[in-house]
This record gives sequence, structure tokens and C-alpha cells, in this order.
Amino acid sequence: MAPWGLLLACLPKKYRACQCFADFGFDCLEERRHAVLRLCMALLLLGFAAAFVGMVGGLAGKGRTLKALAWARFHSPWGEFDSGVVYYCGGMDGNVTCTKWKDMDCDRVAIKTQCELCQNQVGAMTVPIIICVVTYALFSHNTWLRYSGKDSAQAKIMSCFACFWAGTNFLLVLVAFWKACVALKREQDDRAMHHDDLVSMGPGLLLMGTGASGLKYACGFLHLGLPVEESPHEQINSSDNDTDDEDGDGGDASEDE
Repeated sequence: MAPWGLLLACLPKKYRACQCFADFGFDCLEERRHAVLRLCMALLLLGFAAAFVGMVGGLAGKGRTLKALAWARFHSPWGEFDSGVVYYCGGMDGNVTCTKWKDMDCDRVAIKTQCELCQNQVGAMTVPIIICVVTYALFSHNTWLRYSGKDSAQAKIMSCFACFWAGTNFLLVLVAFWKACVALKREQDDRAMHHDDLVSMGPGLLLMGTGASGLKYACGFLHLGLPVEESPHEQINSSDNDTDDEDGDGGDASEDE
């Protein structure tokens, strides 16, 4: 995400496409500018909290945290199991054992196909999860700039970029986890599990999806529909330029006479 973000941030302010994007907006949102940005900041905080709690559940080890914030839950004749992106815990009659996904021996699991795909998927998710939560700080910075009177085309572009591109990018990561660890039903897995209701989405995955993508999209549409507000300094410069242009036109007219 960083290289593309830096490229967008370095685009010149007077670049026509940037200016058109900056001026785009809706009057109904512009009339309530500060209220809209306050709502955006509230959604941002709520999204960060949801994503952070979901991250805690995904990276949790042994204990009640994984039980409460599991990303996937498996029910089988051998007991109930909760899974994050690091550990897989469960058992029967209170005999709970935990195994790291990277140490899982899928040859000893009845649903081998799903186990192997899920094992490969969770191994690549730890870094994107942490990056997703940390980048909320950058999104917060640009939202604050727009709220505090330091708005600019770059701030709007970066805010929308963080919402739509980054939100979609991580949503695809979550969808891959969903398919590999929750919704995948191979023929051999169906025969082993007997019916389709034995694998379900956990609350940690729901919170992560809501915070990392859902609420980011909501903030993105608010930023997109809010045109860039000129700072007082830019307004003064614009007025000075208009005055200079008028003086120049007056001087040209006098010389012609």
C-alpha cells in the first residue's frame, strides 16, 4: 500500500484530475461539513476498535480470548474447536488442547483438504492484520487535517485511498480466509462431516471485517462526497491574484487609450 499511497500524495495540487477530484462533492454534505467529519471520526474510532478486537482474537493463543473471539468454529464428533490465525484449540469434556496452525499435522485430520488450505492461508495473514490496524493512524491523520481547517486535495485523495483501496485489499484477504477456513466444502470433507452446519464464522472474523472494511467504506463515501475546503491562506492568495488580474486589465486599458 505504501508506494501507491506516497505516489498519490506527491501528485501536484494543480494537476487537473486532482483538482476535479478535490472539487467533487455534494451540497448536502458540504452544508454540514463539520458534522460529517465528526461522524467520520466517530466511525473511524469505532472501526479501529472493532478491527483491534478482531486482531486480538485472531492472534490470541491459549485461553478465553480465543474462545470468545475465534475467527472460525468447528463442531465435530470429537469436540468443539476454535480457530484464530495462529492457534487452533478445542477438545471434549473439558480436555482442551491447543496447536499452532503451522505445527498442525493435517494428515491426521479427517477434513484434510480444508485443513491444508486453511493452514496455508493463516500463515500469510499475520502481517496484513497488523498493517491494517496500524494504517488506521494514517487515516486518522488525514481525517483530522480535513476537520481542522488544513484540508487539501492530497488529504482527500489519501483518505479515499485508505478507505477504498486498502479496505478492499484487506477484504479480499478475509474472503480468502473465509473460503479456506470457514465455507470450503470439498466432497471428501462433506463425507467426513456428514452435513454443512459444522463450520461457522466466529465473532473475531465478523469484527475484523466490520472494522477493517465495512466502516472504512462508510468513511470513504463521506470523504468522497465532501469537496476540499480552501484554507484561509489559499483564499487570500486567490483574492490577491484576482486583484492583480483586475489591475493588469485596467492598466492595459489605460495604455490603449
